[in-house]
Amino acid sequence: MKKLLLTLLISLMSMFSHAEDNWTIDDSNWIYANGTTVNGHKFGFAKDKGRCDENLMFISWSTYSNGLEEFEGQDVKVYMEFDGKVTHTTLDLISTYKFGGMTLAMFSNVVMPEEFLNIIRNSKNLIVAFSTKNNLTKVLDIQNDTFNIEGFTKAYDKAQSQCMQ
Repeated sequence: MKKLLLTLLISLMSMFSHAEDNWTIDDSNWIYANGTTVNGHKFGFAKDKGRCDENLMFISWSTYSNGLEEFEGQDVKVYMEFDGKVTHTTLDLISTYKFGGMTLAMFSNVVMPEEFLNIIRNSKNLIVAFSTKNNLTKVLDIQNDTFNIEGFTKAYDKAQSQCMQ
């Protein structure tokens, strides 16, 4: 799981990212949109070679509060509002990484079905909010963010094509 976070960190620092409207496809072929409250918050999918048929969703988050690392391996309910339509899923806090005065966190381990991708394709905005009924999320100094997700289809198709090569 640390490899997953390390891959994301390398992706974040990559100067050779390719933007598709509001989405970025990084050198690892991960596709993500940045938060509007915190640009470093990311919502997206890992499109790893050899697993192109899977849509492994991830959310990358940061906090200046201490103690998040104590919750690694635990799950949290995440609410997602797509243009007013609310859905939710449960994600695992798969890893944390101290970086300067903040902690970077990776939430993942859920492969999303095609129906979920269709919701994204037909939406313009996404609000991600962590459940407030979880001790893990009480450590987060920001518990929700908004993402402009227009342009998903074009970016996703490009990432999928690159994955198949």
